[in-house]
Amino acid sequence: MQKNQNYKFKKHYTGVILAAGKSKRLKKNINIKSKNLIEIKNGKSSLDYNIEKLEKFGISNIFINTFNYHKDFLNKIKKRKNKSKIKLINERKILGTAGGAINICKKNTKYKNIIVLYGDNISKINLKYIIKKHEMYGSSFSIVVYKLKDSKNSGVVTFDKRNIVTSFKEKQNVIPIKTNWVNSGIYIIRTNILKKFKIKNCDFGKDLIPLILKKNKVKIYAIKTSCKVFTIDNLRQLYRTKKQLSF
Repeated sequence: MQKNQNYKFKKHYTGVILAAGKSKRLKKNINIKSKNLIEIKNGKSSLDYNIEKLEKFGISNIFINTFNYHKDFLNKIKKRKNKSKIKLINERKILGTAGGAINICKKNTKYKNIIVLYGDNISKINLKYIIKKHEMYGSSFSIVVYKLKDSKNSGVVTFDKRNIVTSFKEKQNVIPIKTNWVNSGIYIIRTNILKKFKIKNCDFGKDLIPLILKKNKVKIYAIKTSCKVFTIDNLRQLYRTKKQLSF
């Protein structure tokens, strides 16, 4: 990437990694503190991969929300050899994915856009590509989507020929489903959109996105990618991610 492109990303975008989950499903099987800190490969956790993804594309101002084990996250960041400005935001109570992002926007960021990454997801999705698409659409809110054969356990996204999202169904676990395009857990959002909402416990998939679609005042765009997304939400997914990822 050219230097002027890196500068643009630094100036207008900041990264938000959502890592405040309680890791309930994984804790049933293994003794862990946070799934975001579990080693996936070569000593790296999903948190490391997501920080490196942002850094790779010139985004060096990064916020990470935490809930439990704030000190463990702090120690992890201190050990990293990077020049990024990483700030941990410790939530006194769980705010959910959207609530955590809203909290960060209201209290900390001065940037026009945030790039939101779910901390327990890992992918090879090209951030330069999705930022260009986001800007090409003139979008205020973009969801990165990818195709998945068995989509019933994922957030399913439908959109029209202009890639404007028409519906979002979070983990319906029902058949039939009309589309195989699913939520990657990556969003690009103008901060002024999120600042309009109150800081409270709410999720992107269950609460905020359906609410925005219902009000129909802000167009949400789908950015399609062919890259798969791996998550570590439960023990089976953790083993699959360790086995299949080859970074």
